[in-house]
Amino acid sequence: MLTDRQKETFKDLKEGKLTAKQKADFYYRMSNILKDSLEGLEDLSLILKEISYGGLEKIDLAAAAISAMKLTEVLLQLRDPWSIGAHEDGEARAFRSWGFILPAGKPEDCAIHSISRMVTDEDIKFYLSLRKHFENIRFYVDPCFPDPVCRDLEYIRIQDEKAFQIAKDITNKTGKPLSVSIKTYEGRIKIEQLQKMRWKPRGLVTCTDLPPLLEEPTRMVGRTLSIGWSQDGPM
Repeated sequence: MLTDRQKETFKDLKEGKLTAKQKADFYYRMSNILKDSLEGLEDLSLILKEISYGGLEKIDLAAAAISAMKLTEVLLQLRDPWSIGAHEDGEARAFRSWGFILPAGKPEDCAIHSISRMVTDEDIKFYLSLRKHFENIRFYVDPCFPDPVCRDLEYIRIQDEKAFQIAKDITNKTGKPLSVSIKTYEGRIKIEQLQKMRWKPRGLVTCTDLPPLLEEPTRMVGRTLSIGWSQDGPM
């Protein structure tokens, strides 16, 4: 996206080689590029969702995902949203906690300061979007969260074949014994239960721990908002 000259100017900026006017001009040009690029992110998401996989074969999706995650982290740091929880007075409030250095303490000592405030409609909207994002990606982080979509048998067959093929490739490359573990629960569950349950795959030592305060569902009063996860279903 950036030209070689623009990348070179970034380097000069970091090294303190630009005058005040050069920095101002550069920031102005970069802000326009940034605005156009960020406004196009929704279009990129639409294209990725709709295009066939055959059109993505030349794209390094792993590298693109890492770059997108870095961008999300930077945007969140700039937006600096507060998390939302149920306050003891019975309403949803925004919470934030910080560690801070004690004036008379040791350099390695840190104290905790927290504060809560009333929430705006914008706070609620952003929090719900961020929480939905978290719920959508936790399947890729915690092996105890199943894919929330109930797939057909053909999809499962293809995934099993891919797993065996990757294991075979590793065995051929490293000489390690072929190893694939499969576990199937023969009972029936509802689709809505699948989207909330935790399931321990065969061979997994332990599931990722949820923070203690999130283990039980909590109901917010005043503004209707629920937080927490259900752990119903087989383990």
